[in-house]
Amino acid sequence: MKTLLLTTCFIVLSFIGISQNTRYVKVGGTGNGISWQEASGDIQAMVNTLSSGDQVWVAEGTYILNATLHMKQGVNVYGGFEGTESSLEQRDWETNETILDGNNSMVVLYQVSTEGDYSESVWDGFTIQNGVSDANNAGAGVHLERGGTIINCKVINNQAVDFGGGVYTRKGARIENCYIANNYANNGGGLFLANGGTVINCRITQNEGMSGGGVVPYGGGVVVNCIIDRNTGIFGGGVYLAGGGTIVNSVITGNNASSTGGGIWSNYTQYGGPPSSVINTIIWNNISSGSDPQVSFSGTDNYAITNFAHCAIQDMGSITWDYIENTYNINLDPNNGGADGPGFTDPASADYTLTASSPCINLGDNSYALFYQNDFYGNPRIRQGRVDIGANETDQGTAPAGYQRYYVSGQGNDANSGSSWSDAKLTLQAALNSAAETILPGTSIEVWVAEGTYTLTSSVEMKEAISVYGGFTGNESTIEERNWIANETILNADASSSIRRSIIQYPDFFGATTFNGFSLINGNVPGKGGAAIIRNNGVLKNCKIEYNAAGLRGGGVYLQEGGIIQNCTLANNTALIGGSAFFNYGGEMSASILENSSAELGGAICCENGGYIRNCLFRENNADYIGGGVCISFGADLVNCTFINNNSNQSAGGLYGEYDNQMGGIGLRISNSIFWNNSSNGSDQQINLNGGNSHISFTNCAVQDIDQVIFGSTELHNNINLAPVNDDPEGPQFTDPVSGIFTLTKNSHCVNTGDNNDVTDPVDLAGNDRIQGQTVDIGAYESPFLTAIPSVLPAALFVQVYPNPATDRATIDMAGTTGPVRVEILNTLGAVIQKTDFSAGAYDSKIELSLEEIPSGTIFIKVSSSEGLKIAKCVKR
Repeated sequence: MKTLLLTTCFIVLSFIGISQNTRYVKVGGTGNGISWQEASGDIQAMVNTLSSGDQVWVAEGTYILNATLHMKQGVNVYGGFEGTESSLEQRDWETNETILDGNNSMVVLYQVSTEGDYSESVWDGFTIQNGVSDANNAGAGVHLERGGTIINCKVINNQAVDFGGGVYTRKGARIENCYIANNYANNGGGLFLANGGTVINCRITQNEGMSGGGVVPYGGGVVVNCIIDRNTGIFGGGVYLAGGGTIVNSVITGNNASSTGGGIWSNYTQYGGPPSSVINTIIWNNISSGSDPQVSFSGTDNYAITNFAHCAIQDMGSITWDYIENTYNINLDPNNGGADGPGFTDPASADYTLTASSPCINLGDNSYALFYQNDFYGNPRIRQGRVDIGANETDQGTAPAGYQRYYVSGQGNDANSGSSWSDAKLTLQAALNSAAETILPGTSIEVWVAEGTYTLTSSVEMKEAISVYGGFTGNESTIEERNWIANETILNADASSSIRRSIIQYPDFFGATTFNGFSLINGNVPGKGGAAIIRNNGVLKNCKIEYNAAGLRGGGVYLQEGGIIQNCTLANNTALIGGSAFFNYGGEMSASILENSSAELGGAICCENGGYIRNCLFRENNADYIGGGVCISFGADLVNCTFINNNSNQSAGGLYGEYDNQMGGIGLRISNSIFWNNSSNGSDQQINLNGGNSHISFTNCAVQDIDQVIFGSTELHNNINLAPVNDDPEGPQFTDPVSGIFTLTKNSHCVNTGDNNDVTDPVDLAGNDRIQGQTVDIGAYESPFLTAIPSVLPAALFVQVYPNPATDRATIDMAGTTGPVRVEILNTLGAVIQKTDFSAGAYDSKIELSLEEIPSGTIFIKVSSSEGLKIAKCVKR
């Protein structure tokens, strides 16, 4: 038996070994690359021959490039080999330096844009040097898109005209354990993070740029466990924080700005990106010729959304903090060894580990450090219960007390522990802060909040892995006992006295974190997100979002890519764009009601570059310009929604959507939805779709006066025309639209006429099961009815079926019908038992159906086309 097991293991391992192709490269190699002995000298040629999951191994030496190297999806390339190894573990990338040299004439390593599904591409163990990029390219050393990763690399002596002298990244790129030095660009001498990218455990040193000598997080990007030192610039010697970036557990020291902001320069305009945050970071010993050598804010006004928390900052009192969140930070003395100095081991030698006397020990926010296992020096993070400030984690300090659940009550006190209802905190933020200081990797914490009105003095900050629940009376022991509807828990932003929203999520979260069971009211901000800003993996659920306003986008909620809204009511909110919600590059909304809100564009919602909206009701919203209910630019998915009584003072009372081929986007798809009794001052009362060219589809929808809709070049399939009178046989036949009841009656043509392929949720807006017949209903509500069969079939609805009676086959003749057609066979209860789609032509309007699997008896043949519905009766023998 032992011999058999060993033989089996050998076979499996051999199969694994040969299932992955590896190619080998050496300086001067002339072989085909199938072994070290037959090594090629051409890295790019070897990459090009491989597929996702394969590897290229590159031996030490200098490779002078005559063309930019291009990454290939899923193909990983490793340097640092001596040239004899048989496993990755044998290589030594530090000793066997493998140099990719751009010869001061080209970008060294480039990744083309990745769309749709993608595989990570890793380049590991290289020195990337002497790259150059002109104004048409960004990233002279390395240009990374989504899925592009460099690890264990040195990026040195590269120069770009505009962005990212060393490295340029976009969302989804990763840079880990790298040394980035002596690079130059106008913006981001070392790195430029454009709308994303993650930099982990890197040293960014001695780079130069006009704005951001070391690094520029622009509109996104995360910098974690990094040392940013000895960089120079005009504005922001170390960092230019341009809106949307997050810096966590880093050291920013010894940087120099000839104008202002030696350590960090932050410039946030009214149209700036997502919120910015600097957390658990030491900012010390930076210099500038102007004021504020450590941190400088320019152009920040009441539009700014920037948070500095749990940081240690030299001469903090000299910084102008107007409009900036500044909480739980400590002041550092200029003298490293002083009682209030940072307590670095040897900063002159770039040793930024903390001595036992450092005031930075055990003072950080754990919620920002949960998913980064090691510090810059390889030590485990959170060693004594609470994370240290800076790039180094010590084993000093005493672990604070923490609890699995924290409680908040109107009768509480923030001096309490928050560990029970009887010892509850008074404010939600105090409970969140206590939880964030003690939460550990791999765990989650809940905060329970008792009913009542909580008037805020600052926005509540959501924290990673700490979910918050309202709707308690104040004595429950299980979450099932709460009733969030009866026990209303109100967060009153009280913005009449200040500029304030109710809640804010600063960074993207790694896992779903819920804010559940609250009323968010009276927020008012000049920029975005009147009540809330929600980013990736933030979830608003079972909430009422009412009476909020934003001067720009999202009167209720500003939803960033990956943010989620579920089972909420958004009402009476206002904004310039997106009265109740604004979707930026994605976000999801389901099972929600949007009503009585207003904006210039998109009375209820505006989506730009994405969004997924399903099972929602839009009613009585208003736009001054276009899109009384919804305005969509450059793509979104909208499924099983109902639009009723929305208005636009100019165009598209229900929905306006556009796609510009020049600008691109993800495409716009609208299906299984009802548009009825919406109005505008133009002829497009219900819908206006602009552009298209196969990028906009409109299918299985029911639309009032569909012939008046402006569809442009939209793809149309299986849509139904609705009469303007609800109870008309061709009307929507809602239960009671006057009373706001928009469920369907049994004779509605919207029953069982949707497309099941577009359904992803198991329930509808009311929580009823989707799909109850064999075919989904159109609209936000699923009925319990099967397809209605008229007792008398008007002659105009007949199609010819022969032979009739039929046995195994029948021919359907739809003379005069052209275009996309759906033919369904229904039983006498109205259940769809067979469905066929085809395209009818002027001379080809017949289709033969197989009836072999159809039970004997009376059946109905339903034909749906752009011309409406036609029904025939047939007997199957």
